[in-house]
Amino acid sequence: MSGIQNNEWFTKISNQSLEAIQRYKFTTNQLKIILVVWRYTYGYQREEHEFSLGFLESTTNLTRTRVSESLKGLIENKVLLEIQKGGGRKSKILSFNKNYDEWQIEKYSSTSLQNDTSRSLQNDTSRGLQDDTQYIKSKEMIKKKIYLDLPIQGSLFLKIYNQHFFNKYHKQHMMVSEKNHEVLLKEIERIEELTDHEEFEDIVYYHFANLPKDNNGNILAFIPAFQRYLEEIRSE
Repeated sequence: MSGIQNNEWFTKISNQSLEAIQRYKFTTNQLKIILVVWRYTYGYQREEHEFSLGFLESTTNLTRTRVSESLKGLIENKVLLEIQKGGGRKSKILSFNKNYDEWQIEKYSSTSLQNDTSRSLQNDTSRGLQDDTQYIKSKEMIKKKIYLDLPIQGSLFLKIYNQHFFNKYHKQHMMVSEKNHEVLLKEIERIEELTDHEEFEDIVYYHFANLPKDNNGNILAFIPAFQRYLEEIRSE
């Protein structure tokens, strides 16, 4: 740990790492896991450490499903290095990858980064996904676009869906017609009345985990199946 002041310890994080984090479109859950990894590696002046799913659950206050999904995305996209795979009685050994050019997480464009840098990383992660809606532009502005720019200007639920889409396909969601865009916004409003963002994210995770090979992940195909997914999850 890097030093002590007023009986509090501090973790040294390089300016390069902090700046790199802000250039990429991480979900709030992914950011929480990164912070835990920093705390228990750099906070103890080491490059790697063992992390079990149970430990990450307790330190992030996330469910096992969200921890597992977010951690998988960070490893697959080369933000965290899996030095040792977990299994049996062994925990994963993880390290933060400081070769930022290797990261496969989507980057903000120069325009969106300029708009978003006014929100500090600390404020963004502490508010959580629920409060993220404060930063979403009005739906009237969204309706002027005929494509889905979900992580920046969409609703919270659309942001969640798009992030899972990107994690699976490593690209933005495909464009939709203006007519379908209007329909999509209305359907998302209906879904928001039926569930909260945590349950919605569990459903989206299940959806992408079980997609047939001929399904391209288009959200317009997901919408009609949502009610069935919701009933299946709540009946478990």
